[in-house]
Amino acid sequence: MANPHAGVSEIIGLLEAVNDFSGSVDAAVLADDFDLEIDEVYPAIEAAEMLGFVSTPSGDIKLTDEGRAFLSSDIQRRKDMIREQMLNIESVSKLIATLRNSEELKMSKEEFTEYLSTTMKSLHPEQLFRVILNWARYAELLRYDSDSDEIYLVA
Repeated sequence: MANPHAGVSEIIGLLEAVNDFSGSVDAAVLADDFDLEIDEVYPAIEAAEMLGFVSTPSGDIKLTDEGRAFLSSDIQRRKDMIREQMLNIESVSKLIATLRNSEELKMSKEEFTEYLSTTMKSLHPEQLFRVILNWARYAELLRYDSDSDEIYLVA
């Protein structure tokens, strides 16, 4: 898995922008449209691609059928779709399996970031922790207690 560094709102914004270009746009054109550098747009593109919402043949960003379905869905269906897509990412599904097999369905933030740094080879496990947690909270897959620094599986 690549190291996505885009939150849910950035992914949704990207999908909506691509949709505004009739479902396909050159990445450089999109970046220019937002008055951004191309490298500022890449994290959202990579995250949306990882979730199966876009494909990127030849530098173009194209909405997939899944991406179109996401955009036309209500908020609860969007949450369900992100949850389903997250569970299709091998390292995330292994993490969820680890949590499910734990007695209390939880792990410490430290254990979580250690898992990310070893399984996803992230140079920035703390940043990746925030991104994955952002996606998982949106998808109602995980909860985080900042007082105890523990991540809980939503039953």
